Amino acid sequence: FFPVFLIGAAFGRLVGETMDVMFHSGINGHLIAPGGYAVVGAAAMAGGVTHTISTSVIVFELTGQITHILPVMIAVLISVAIASLLQPSFYDSIIQIKELPFLPDLKLHKYYNLYASDIMRRDLLYLSYQSTYRDLRQLLKNSKHSSFPLVDNTESRVLIGSVSRLNLWFILNEQLQGVYEHAREIKNRQLEGENEESRSVSPERPSSPKTSIVQSMSTFTRIFKSPPTDGVDATEEDLAEVIDSEPESSEYLLQLEEQQLSQTIIFDSILIDPSPFQLVEMTSLTKVT
Repeated sequence: FFPVFLIGAAFGRLVGETMDVMFHSGINGHLIAPGGYAVVGAAAMAGGVTHTISTSVIVFELTGQITHILPVMIAVLISVAIASLLQPSFYDSIIQIKELPFLPDLKLHKYYNLYASDIMRRDLLYLSYQSTYRDLRQLLKNSKHSSFPLVDNTESRVLIGSVSRLNLWFILNEQLQGVYEHAREIKNRQLEGENEESRSVSPERPSSPKTSIVQSMSTFTRIFKSPPTDGVDATEEDLAEVIDSEPESSEYLLQLEEQQLSQTIIFDSILIDPSPFQLVEMTSLTKVT
């Protein structure tokens, strides 16, 4: 900022000295003050580079007087207006050079009068206080959004806040934890039965007990793993595998799962963002920028 201020002051001083040579006797009895031109030139140069009018205030604070307020304000306004039409400001240029996230000015863009209603989706996926865990599981399967809106009910759809996908996945997994534990126990019994059969077939080479532990831990890890990113949960795959392999236990597991999924979601223990970023129909893209 200071080099720009000096360049503007030098150019203003040059203009002032030129005016003093041309009108040595003054204009209408008023002598030329080259220092005043330097002040005006410094303010105009700084305003044109930064695209801000506040540089005039900085000039008044540096000089400690406001006798040149009229020429300074006029010069700053003209320089800012012309510079805004020609190129971005000094700070915006630095952002572009460093390839940082940058929102360009939309005043001269074709999307200046674009509203949210022109691009918004009407079939929005959301949750309500009446939603069940079955609705939640279907929502997580059909969408890959990172968060979902929460409304009071499906009729009025007054926005309460937003809930992250991670929190929703955890409460669904906690709700179905009992079902998955039963499926894990059945699968562990299957693995133990397979190990017993392998021991009876080849007694000279008994299987190591570490194999059973590793297999059980592998099943446990796949059941209680991190949230899925593709919408498919390994716990459901384990449950389906147990149902296919154990017809006797399938009916009980399906009934237990149906009972858990039919319950209404309890949002008391869920972290809800009360003020998510939202756009109404007539919000313009300029306001968003």
